Amino acid sequence: MSTASAPNALQAGAVVARRYVILRPLREEPCGWVWLAQDRLIGIDLGFKFVPRHWERFAEAREVLRREAALAHKLRHPLILQVFYYGEEEEGSFLLEEPFRGESLLMHLARLERFRLPQALTILEQTAQALEAAHRHHEVHQSLDPSQVLIAEGTVKLANFACSLRPEDDQVSHLELKAYIAPEVLQGEAVTPAANIFSLGVLGFRLLAGGLPYPLTFDEPFPYRLDQMPVDLEEIPLPLQNLLLQCLAPNPGDRFEDARAFLTALEQRRESWRTPPKTRWFGLPPERGREVAEGGDTKTSALITRLREKSKEALGRVRGTWQHLKDHPPSPGRRRHWFLGLVVALAVLGVFWWGGRTLLRKTEAPPPPTSFAPEEMKLPPAGRPPVSGVTEPTPPAATAEPPSTLSPAPSPAPQSPAVTPKEERYLLLVATYGQMEPAQALKKRLQAKKVPAQIAKVTSDKKKVYYLVKAGPYQGKKQAEEAAQRLKNEEHLAHTPKLVKIPAKTSNSESRRPSR
Repeated sequence: MSTASAPNALQAGAVVARRYVILRPLREEPCGWVWLAQDRLIGIDLGFKFVPRHWERFAEAREVLRREAALAHKLRHPLILQVFYYGEEEEGSFLLEEPFRGESLLMHLARLERFRLPQALTILEQTAQALEAAHRHHEVHQSLDPSQVLIAEGTVKLANFACSLRPEDDQVSHLELKAYIAPEVLQGEAVTPAANIFSLGVLGFRLLAGGLPYPLTFDEPFPYRLDQMPVDLEEIPLPLQNLLLQCLAPNPGDRFEDARAFLTALEQRRESWRTPPKTRWFGLPPERGREVAEGGDTKTSALITRLREKSKEALGRVRGTWQHLKDHPPSPGRRRHWFLGLVVALAVLGVFWWGGRTLLRKTEAPPPPTSFAPEEMKLPPAGRPPVSGVTEPTPPAATAEPPSTLSPAPSPAPQSPAVTPKEERYLLLVATYGQMEPAQALKKRLQAKKVPAQIAKVTSDKKKVYYLVKAGPYQGKKQAEEAAQRLKNEEHLAHTPKLVKIPAKTSNSESRRPSR
């Protein structure tokens, strides 16, 4: 798979250490080939990894195998590939490990561009659980990437915690593996739990979006550029976008502290998109059904109660008639009349049900109006006619002044009425998706919170269709900014929704002069 891999120095049928018979190759890993071998003394199958002494990187590879054997005593977890024994012979060094017959996730991704959401989350979560076991024992994975994640029949195993061998060529497949290395590790720093979190974020992006978060660079020291937003971010469900962006933070201090913190945040995101089972009350949506059931609409609730009683009564009669027919079968001549009566009773029951449902739909309260900030109403100056649509209040009698005996002052010349400028209105651009389903889901969640929302279909220059979720309008920039921050916190958005000013409508009424 890479030039960093140990050469294939074994063959099927070879015997190593006068005890282990090589059966067949299992897979190739960056730290060497893995064979299926049989222990002739006890007759069990084992995973066998061998590094020949004539290999130019033998000293480094031998130290890696020894480190793997040492870590095996600390990292005992069902999602971590187990290592049993390390040995040395004249031909080279070998490692005995769990005979896991799965292949690497890298091979799966070579055949399958992306996984479905449940499968991707399972792989990501189980990989994080294996990392959490290592971080709990103050150990880290030295080179976390898809080549170290093994999969077989829905089971995930994380392997090669001590393998730090890096590919030395610039092939595309090897360059892709470099994209999983944290930026501080590329600069020569040691691997930390935060570096594992960065690799986990790249892995999650690859599983969910079907590609790497950043385009690969071939002629630069870094294989990626973190100063740009990840590509195809809209392909990832909204609750997970902010999670993966935090994993990909350039600064290690801005990422999750370790795998346990990542798993906690992942579980919180899972809860945010889990919806409770929908229940209906007399054919109504849950919100309207609860309102009627709790007596929020007195007239409708009373009518529905009567309809339910009549329906139960009719249903009871149908059941009684059916039981009577079973106990006392009618004569052949009367069976037809009994059958027609049963059909009529069921039809009446259906009329009651559909009638009540239709009535409730007609009596549903209209949706609440958009919450605008009330405009400040100003009275016109004294001696001027009121602005159209605004009634001047009558002053109270207690403050009325007595008529003066002096000659009345000349009335001032009529002037144009003072028009109160209208406050600007704004829309919020909440999120953009590549498919309609997640956009509709976000729209429903916003509407459930009494937030006006709509979906706009946008076509890019490359003829790609996007679905933009908008919220609003909001009266005033301050109110729109507060709503944007609130939506970001409640929906776990990666970025604060963008404010877009709505152009003011031209009105001829503003230029009219009031009639005398």
